[in-house]
Amino acid sequence: MAFIAKKIHDGGTLAEDLRELRESARMSIQEASHFTKVTPGTIQAWEAGDWKRFGGELAYMERMLLAYVA
Repeated sequence: MAFIAKKIHDGGTLAEDLRELRESARMSIQEASHFTKVTPGTIQAWEAGDWKRFGGELAYMERMLLAYVA
């Protein structure tokens, strides 16, 4: 599987980049949630960089993130 690394800005974190990507698509968290079927709470946690919230489910979260950014 090939991965493409995209950065929104130098020095940005993944959380900041996710928020900026969503905002550049002119979507609210609710709209992104509806479109992607990812809960608003999960999107908020991603954008806050709250990775501890996912505990041992990081592999699952990684797959969800890949689907979300696609």
